[in-house]
Amino acid sequence: MSDRLETLVRQAQEARARAAEPDLERIRRALPILARRRAQRRRAGYAAVAVAVVAVLAGVAALLGSGPPGDHRPAGRHPASPDPSGSAQDRVVVMPYGLSDPPAGFRERLRTVTESPDGPISARVYTSRSIGAKTQVPADAPRLTLTVRPGATLPDGDEVGGAGPGSASGTYAEDGDARRLAWAPDPGHVAELEAAGMGIDRTALITYSTRVRPAPATFERPFAFAWAPGVAPRVTYAVGGDDRGTWAASATADASMELEGTLTATFAPFGNPLQGATPVEVRGAPASYAEGEDPNTHDLVQTVVQRWPGSSKDLTVTFRPDGQQLSRAQMVLVASGVDQVPDISADWLPL
Repeated sequence: MSDRLETLVRQAQEARARAAEPDLERIRRALPILARRRAQRRRAGYAAVAVAVVAVLAGVAALLGSGPPGDHRPAGRHPASPDPSGSAQDRVVVMPYGLSDPPAGFRERLRTVTESPDGPISARVYTSRSIGAKTQVPADAPRLTLTVRPGATLPDGDEVGGAGPGSASGTYAEDGDARRLAWAPDPGHVAELEAAGMGIDRTALITYSTRVRPAPATFERPFAFAWAPGVAPRVTYAVGGDDRGTWAASATADASMELEGTLTATFAPFGNPLQGATPVEVRGAPASYAEGEDPNTHDLVQTVVQRWPGSSKDLTVTFRPDGQQLSRAQMVLVASGVDQVPDISADWLPL
Protein backbone atom coordinates (compact mmCIF):
# COMPACT_ATOMS: atom_id res chain seq x y z
CA MET A 1 0.00 0.00 0.00
CA SER A 2 2.91 2.30 0.84
CA ASP A 3 4.61 1.52 -2.51
CA ARG A 4 1.40 2.37 -4.38
CA LEU A 5 1.10 5.71 -2.55
CA GLU A 6 4.75 6.57 -3.27
CA THR A 7 4.21 5.80 -6.98
CA LEU A 8 1.17 8.09 -7.18
CA VAL A 9 3.03 10.92 -5.45
CA ARG A 10 6.02 10.54 -7.77
CA GLN A 11 3.79 10.56 -10.88
CA ALA A 12 2.04 13.72 -9.69
CA GLN A 13 5.37 15.45 -9.09
CA GLU A 14 6.63 14.48 -12.56
CA ALA A 15 3.43 15.77 -14.18
CA ARG A 16 3.77 19.08 -12.31
CA ALA A 17 7.40 19.43 -13.46
CA ARG A 18 6.44 18.79 -17.09
CA ALA A 19 3.69 21.38 -16.88
CA ALA A 20 6.20 23.98 -15.67
CA GLU A 21 8.42 23.55 -18.73
CA PRO A 22 7.88 26.09 -21.53
CA ASP A 23 6.12 24.67 -24.58
CA LEU A 24 8.57 26.14 -27.09
CA GLU A 25 6.90 24.54 -30.09
CA ARG A 26 3.56 26.12 -29.15
CA ILE A 27 5.30 29.47 -28.72
CA ARG A 28 6.91 29.22 -32.16
CA ARG A 29 3.56 28.44 -33.78
CA ALA A 30 2.04 31.49 -32.10
CA LEU A 31 4.74 33.91 -33.21
CA PRO A 32 3.10 35.05 -36.48
CA ILE A 33 -0.14 35.81 -34.62
CA LEU A 34 1.71 37.69 -31.87
CA ALA A 35 3.64 39.70 -34.44
CA ARG A 36 0.46 40.71 -36.28
CA ARG A 37 -1.26 41.75 -33.04
CA ARG A 38 1.76 43.79 -32.00
CA ALA A 39 1.87 45.59 -35.32
CA GLN A 40 -1.85 46.40 -35.10
CA ARG A 41 -1.48 47.83 -31.60
CA ARG A 42 1.29 50.21 -32.40
CA ARG A 43 0.97 53.59 -34.05
CA ALA A 44 1.45 53.67 -37.77
CA GLY A 45 4.83 55.01 -38.65
CA TYR A 46 6.53 54.08 -35.36
CA ALA A 47 10.17 54.23 -36.33
CA ALA A 48 12.30 51.19 -37.02
CA VAL A 49 15.28 50.59 -39.18
CA ALA A 50 16.95 48.00 -41.32
CA VAL A 51 20.60 47.93 -42.16
CA ALA A 52 22.03 46.75 -45.47
CA VAL A 53 25.67 45.83 -45.60
CA VAL A 54 26.39 43.95 -48.79
CA ALA A 55 28.41 47.08 -49.58
CA VAL A 56 30.95 45.93 -47.04
CA LEU A 57 30.67 42.23 -47.67
CA ALA A 58 30.65 42.03 -51.43
CA GLY A 59 33.38 44.58 -52.10
CA VAL A 60 33.65 47.70 -54.19
CA ALA A 61 32.91 46.01 -57.49
CA ALA A 62 29.50 44.74 -56.37
CA LEU A 63 28.51 48.20 -55.21
CA LEU A 64 29.86 50.46 -57.89
CA GLY A 65 29.73 48.29 -60.96
CA SER A 66 32.66 47.79 -63.32
CA GLY A 67 33.35 51.47 -63.94
CA PRO A 68 36.84 52.94 -63.66
CA PRO A 69 38.32 54.03 -60.31
CA GLY A 70 36.48 57.05 -58.97
CA ASP A 71 33.27 56.18 -60.84
CA HIS A 72 30.67 56.04 -58.05
CA ARG A 73 27.55 55.40 -60.05
CA PRO A 74 25.27 52.85 -58.35
CA ALA A 75 24.89 49.61 -60.28
CA GLY A 76 21.08 49.38 -60.38
CA ARG A 77 19.02 48.65 -57.24
CA HIS A 78 21.13 48.55 -54.12
CA PRO A 79 21.77 44.83 -53.57
CA ALA A 80 21.60 45.14 -49.82
CA SER A 81 18.07 46.43 -49.50
CA PRO A 82 16.12 44.35 -46.99
CA ASP A 83 13.94 41.67 -48.51
CA PRO A 84 10.35 42.86 -47.98
CA SER A 85 9.15 39.28 -48.33
CA GLY A 86 10.80 38.29 -45.04
CA SER A 87 8.12 37.22 -42.57
CA ALA A 88 7.66 38.56 -39.06
CA GLN A 89 8.35 35.05 -37.75
CA ASP A 90 11.79 35.04 -39.40
CA ARG A 91 12.74 38.13 -37.42
CA VAL A 92 11.55 36.82 -34.04
CA VAL A 93 13.66 34.93 -31.50
CA VAL A 94 12.18 33.26 -28.42
CA MET A 95 13.99 34.05 -25.17
CA PRO A 96 12.74 31.09 -23.11
CA TYR A 97 13.99 31.95 -19.61
CA GLY A 98 14.15 34.95 -17.31
CA LEU A 99 15.16 35.91 -13.77
CA SER A 100 11.97 35.91 -11.71
CA ASP A 101 13.26 37.82 -8.69
CA PRO A 102 16.32 40.02 -9.41
CA PRO A 103 18.30 41.47 -6.49
CA ALA A 104 16.88 44.60 -4.85
CA GLY A 105 17.23 47.61 -7.14
CA PHE A 106 18.04 45.49 -10.20
CA ARG A 107 15.82 45.30 -13.26
CA GLU A 108 16.12 44.19 -16.86
CA ARG A 109 17.53 46.98 -19.04
CA LEU A 110 19.12 45.22 -22.01
CA ARG A 111 18.29 42.34 -24.34
CA THR A 112 20.61 40.96 -27.00
CA VAL A 113 20.56 38.23 -29.63
CA THR A 114 23.73 36.96 -31.29
CA GLU A 115 23.62 34.77 -34.38
CA SER A 116 25.59 31.51 -34.22
CA PRO A 117 25.88 28.40 -36.44
CA ASP A 118 23.75 26.44 -33.94
CA GLY A 119 21.06 29.09 -33.61
CA PRO A 120 20.50 32.42 -31.86
CA ILE A 121 22.09 33.07 -28.47
CA SER A 122 19.90 35.31 -26.32
CA ALA A 123 20.85 37.36 -23.26
CA ARG A 124 18.89 39.39 -20.73
CA VAL A 125 20.87 41.84 -18.58
CA TYR A 126 19.71 42.99 -15.13
CA THR A 127 21.44 45.94 -13.47
CA SER A 128 20.87 48.58 -10.81
CA ARG A 129 22.62 51.24 -12.89
CA SER A 130 20.89 53.54 -15.38
CA ILE A 131 22.13 52.95 -18.93
CA GLY A 132 20.18 55.76 -20.61
CA ALA A 133 19.32 55.30 -24.27
CA LYS A 134 22.16 52.87 -24.96
CA THR A 135 22.64 49.21 -25.83
CA GLN A 136 25.46 48.54 -23.41
CA VAL A 137 25.86 48.52 -19.67
CA PRO A 138 28.71 50.58 -18.14
CA ALA A 139 31.72 48.35 -17.55
CA ASP A 140 31.79 49.09 -13.82
CA ALA A 141 28.04 48.60 -13.28
CA PRO A 142 26.91 45.67 -11.11
CA ARG A 143 24.91 43.29 -13.26
CA LEU A 144 23.49 39.81 -13.70
CA THR A 145 23.44 38.46 -17.24
CA LEU A 146 21.33 35.44 -18.14
CA THR A 147 22.47 33.92 -21.44
CA VAL A 148 20.66 31.02 -23.12
CA ARG A 149 22.17 29.22 -26.10
CA PRO A 150 21.20 26.11 -28.06
CA GLY A 151 23.09 22.92 -27.30
CA ALA A 152 23.89 20.61 -24.43
CA THR A 153 27.63 21.05 -23.81
CA LEU A 154 28.52 23.02 -20.69
CA PRO A 155 31.53 25.36 -20.71
CA ASP A 156 34.65 24.38 -18.79
CA GLY A 157 34.68 24.99 -15.06
CA ASP A 158 34.46 23.37 -11.65
CA GLU A 159 31.64 20.88 -11.33
CA VAL A 160 28.93 22.01 -8.94
CA GLY A 161 25.46 20.93 -7.91
CA GLY A 162 22.25 22.76 -7.09
CA ALA A 163 22.22 24.92 -10.24
CA GLY A 164 18.91 26.31 -11.46
CA PRO A 165 15.46 25.69 -10.01
CA GLY A 166 15.85 21.95 -10.60
CA SER A 167 19.14 21.70 -8.66
CA ALA A 168 20.97 20.45 -11.74
CA SER A 169 24.66 19.69 -12.11
CA GLY A 170 26.60 22.56 -13.65
CA THR A 171 29.98 24.24 -14.03
CA TYR A 172 31.34 27.26 -12.19
CA ALA A 173 34.17 29.61 -13.20
CA GLU A 174 35.66 32.94 -12.14
CA ASP A 175 37.30 35.64 -14.25
CA GLY A 176 38.39 38.71 -12.30
CA ASP A 177 35.31 40.02 -10.50
CA ALA A 178 32.98 37.99 -12.75
CA ARG A 179 31.39 34.74 -11.58
CA ARG A 180 29.72 32.38 -14.05
CA LEU A 181 27.45 29.39 -13.49
CA ALA A 182 26.23 27.17 -16.35
CA TRP A 183 23.69 24.35 -16.44
CA ALA A 184 21.16 22.73 -18.78
CA PRO A 185 17.62 23.91 -17.93
CA ASP A 186 16.19 21.60 -20.61
CA PRO A 187 17.63 19.07 -23.10
CA GLY A 188 18.04 21.66 -25.88
CA HIS A 189 19.57 24.65 -24.09
CA VAL A 190 22.45 25.73 -21.88
CA ALA A 191 21.87 28.61 -19.47
CA GLU A 192 24.68 30.75 -18.11
CA LEU A 193 24.19 33.19 -15.25
CA GLU A 194 27.06 35.65 -14.84
CA ALA A 195 27.47 38.13 -12.00
CA ALA A 196 29.89 41.02 -12.51
CA GLY A 197 30.75 43.89 -10.19
CA MET A 198 28.58 42.45 -7.41
CA GLY A 199 31.22 40.98 -5.10
CA ILE A 200 29.31 37.74 -4.55
CA ASP A 201 30.61 34.20 -4.08
CA ARG A 202 29.72 30.85 -5.61
CA THR A 203 26.99 30.09 -3.07
CA ALA A 204 25.20 33.39 -3.74
CA LEU A 205 25.35 32.87 -7.51
CA ILE A 206 23.89 29.38 -7.17
CA THR A 207 21.08 30.87 -5.06
CA TYR A 208 20.34 33.46 -7.78
CA SER A 209 20.26 30.68 -10.40
CA THR A 210 17.35 29.04 -8.58
CA ARG A 211 15.30 32.14 -9.50
CA VAL A 212 15.62 31.44 -13.22
CA ARG A 213 12.21 30.41 -14.50
CA PRO A 214 10.49 29.70 -17.82
CA ALA A 215 9.50 33.22 -18.91
CA PRO A 216 9.16 33.13 -22.70
CA ALA A 217 9.61 36.53 -24.35
CA THR A 218 9.93 37.44 -28.00
CA PHE A 219 12.80 39.50 -29.40
CA GLU A 220 12.30 40.99 -32.85
CA ARG A 221 15.58 41.67 -34.60
CA PRO A 222 15.49 45.48 -34.95
CA PHE A 223 17.48 45.45 -38.19
CA ALA A 224 17.22 43.35 -41.35
CA PHE A 225 20.31 42.34 -43.30
CA ALA A 226 20.42 41.08 -46.87
CA TRP A 227 23.75 39.35 -47.12
CA ALA A 228 25.66 38.47 -50.27
CA PRO A 229 25.19 34.80 -51.32
CA GLY A 230 27.05 32.43 -49.05
CA VAL A 231 27.90 35.12 -46.49
CA ALA A 232 26.60 34.73 -42.94
CA PRO A 233 28.64 36.94 -40.60
CA ARG A 234 28.17 36.96 -36.87
CA VAL A 235 25.67 39.67 -35.95
CA THR A 236 24.69 40.89 -32.50
CA TYR A 237 21.36 42.72 -32.16
CA ALA A 238 20.46 44.70 -29.05
CA VAL A 239 17.62 46.76 -27.60
CA GLY A 240 18.12 48.51 -24.29
CA GLY A 241 17.31 51.54 -22.16
CA ASP A 242 15.81 52.79 -18.95
CA ASP A 243 12.17 53.03 -20.07
CA ARG A 244 9.95 53.12 -23.16
CA GLY A 245 10.77 56.76 -23.72
CA THR A 246 14.54 56.33 -23.33
CA TRP A 247 15.87 53.44 -25.38
CA ALA A 248 18.07 52.54 -28.32
CA ALA A 249 18.60 49.68 -30.76
CA SER A 250 21.77 48.50 -32.44
CA ALA A 251 23.28 45.79 -34.61
CA THR A 252 26.97 45.02 -35.07
CA ALA A 253 28.36 42.79 -37.81
CA ASP A 254 31.89 41.70 -38.64
CA ALA A 255 32.37 42.24 -42.35
CA SER A 256 34.55 40.08 -44.59
CA MET A 257 35.72 39.42 -48.14
CA GLU A 258 37.32 42.31 -50.07
CA LEU A 259 36.60 44.93 -47.41
CA GLU A 260 37.19 43.90 -43.82
CA GLY A 261 36.06 45.64 -40.70
CA THR A 262 33.17 46.06 -38.31
CA LEU A 263 29.89 47.70 -39.27
CA THR A 264 27.51 49.03 -36.62
CA ALA A 265 24.07 50.58 -36.96
CA THR A 266 22.37 52.36 -34.07
CA PHE A 267 18.96 53.95 -33.68
CA ALA A 268 19.01 56.31 -30.71
CA PRO A 269 17.80 59.75 -29.55
CA PHE A 270 19.31 62.77 -31.27
CA GLY A 271 22.97 63.22 -30.46
CA ASN A 272 25.47 66.01 -30.90
CA PRO A 273 26.24 67.02 -34.51
CA LEU A 274 29.27 65.32 -36.07
CA GLN A 275 32.40 67.42 -35.83
CA GLY A 276 33.87 68.34 -39.20
CA ALA A 277 31.01 66.66 -41.04
CA THR A 278 30.33 66.93 -44.75
CA PRO A 279 26.70 67.25 -45.90
CA VAL A 280 25.54 64.29 -47.98
CA GLU A 281 22.22 63.04 -49.27
CA VAL A 282 20.86 59.65 -48.25
CA ARG A 283 17.63 58.44 -49.88
CA GLY A 284 16.93 62.00 -51.00
CA ALA A 285 17.14 63.45 -47.48
CA PRO A 286 19.92 65.42 -45.73
CA ALA A 287 22.56 63.49 -43.80
CA SER A 288 26.11 64.01 -42.54
CA TYR A 289 29.34 62.12 -43.21
CA ALA A 290 32.54 62.28 -41.16
CA GLU A 291 35.66 60.24 -40.65
CA GLY A 292 38.25 60.47 -37.92
CA GLU A 293 40.09 58.74 -35.11
CA ASP A 294 38.29 57.24 -32.14
CA PRO A 295 39.89 59.05 -29.17
CA ASN A 296 39.63 55.93 -27.01
CA THR A 297 40.88 53.22 -29.37
CA HIS A 298 42.65 55.38 -32.01
CA ASP A 299 40.82 53.38 -34.70
CA LEU A 300 39.67 55.04 -37.90
CA VAL A 301 35.88 55.45 -37.80
CA GLN A 302 33.68 56.40 -40.77
CA THR A 303 30.20 57.61 -39.89
CA VAL A 304 26.95 58.56 -41.62
CA VAL A 305 24.21 60.14 -39.46
CA GLN A 306 20.68 60.90 -40.55
CA ARG A 307 17.75 62.19 -38.53
CA TRP A 308 15.06 59.58 -39.00
CA PRO A 309 11.85 61.04 -40.46
CA GLY A 310 8.92 61.26 -38.09
CA SER A 311 10.90 60.36 -34.98
CA SER A 312 13.17 61.87 -32.34
CA LYS A 313 16.01 59.51 -33.18
CA ASP A 314 19.12 59.43 -35.35
CA LEU A 315 20.16 56.55 -37.53
CA THR A 316 23.94 56.22 -37.30
CA VAL A 317 25.95 53.85 -39.47
CA THR A 318 29.63 53.43 -38.59
CA PHE A 319 32.40 51.41 -40.20
CA ARG A 320 35.70 50.56 -38.54
CA PRO A 321 37.94 49.19 -41.29
CA ASP A 322 40.55 46.56 -40.52
CA GLY A 323 42.12 47.25 -43.87
CA GLN A 324 40.98 49.45 -46.75
CA GLN A 325 38.50 52.13 -45.77
CA LEU A 326 35.36 52.93 -47.72
CA SER A 327 35.04 56.02 -49.83
CA ARG A 328 32.45 58.63 -48.88
CA ALA A 329 30.30 57.51 -51.81
CA GLN A 330 30.45 53.90 -50.62
CA MET A 331 29.42 54.88 -47.09
CA VAL A 332 26.47 56.79 -48.52
CA LEU A 333 25.48 53.69 -50.47
CA VAL A 334 25.63 51.59 -47.30
CA ALA A 335 23.43 54.09 -45.44
CA SER A 336 21.06 54.24 -48.42
CA GLY A 337 20.37 50.53 -47.92
CA VAL A 338 18.62 51.28 -44.64
CA ASP A 339 14.87 50.87 -44.78
CA GLN A 340 11.99 50.58 -42.34
CA VAL A 341 10.83 47.22 -41.06
CA PRO A 342 7.97 46.55 -38.62
CA ASP A 343 8.23 48.04 -35.15
CA ILE A 344 11.27 47.86 -32.95
CA SER A 345 9.86 46.48 -29.72
CA ALA A 346 10.79 48.14 -26.45
CA ASP A 347 7.49 47.45 -24.74
CA TRP A 348 9.17 45.20 -22.15
CA LEU A 349 10.73 48.32 -20.61
CA PRO A 350 8.71 50.21 -17.97
CA LEU A 351 6.66 53.26 -18.91
